Amino acid sequence: MSTDANEKPQLKPAEEFVNNLKALKRADLAVLKRNAGRTVAESRGAMGLFYRVLPQRLVGSISEDIYFLVATLYPLNGQDHDGDMGATMRAVKTLRGKTKENDSMDRRMNALLDSEFDSVSGTPSAGGEMAYRLRQAVKLAAAAGVGINWQKLTEDLTFWSHPDRRARKRWARSYYGEQSSKAESKPQKKEETSSAY
Repeated sequence: MSTDANEKPQLKPAEEFVNNLKALKRADLAVLKRNAGRTVAESRGAMGLFYRVLPQRLVGSISEDIYFLVATLYPLNGQDHDGDMGATMRAVKTLRGKTKENDSMDRRMNALLDSEFDSVSGTPSAGGEMAYRLRQAVKLAAAAGVGINWQKLTEDLTFWSHPDRRARKRWARSYYGEQSSKAESKPQKKEETSSAY
């Protein structure tokens, strides 16, 4: 199969979608922001805009509502971040330092990991508790000045309801993994010093 030198390489759907969101004007972002918490079918004044930014190959797919959720959350926090949502939430917790609110961060993260999308005719929709919890997490990150890896978030959400819970496990490892390795390394250092005497 030959490729034309003028032909653009095909981007992943989530990458193309996020690039389209980044190119939107402030007025368009405001329309999307006003529709946060709604599905495509419930949206007001955003349907045409959404289908303009949605990659053509995804029109009619079961992921439409998830992409719409991401589109409505994007204006809440347009900053970029490496890693998945677990890493974003860990960065928020780290910025807060040692406070009573860190316990609430752990509770929020657990609630987010346990959240589910609503189901319509057996197919996951982008509403429900998951949409609510995610919206709160995005706002919390924005308030702390921590960005979101929007492409990774979009990809993870499309597999959120998968039986093996890959995305959830990855977020949990990103959020809790470093904390537990730090906690485990501290006692080892004490043991090493005490055995040296």
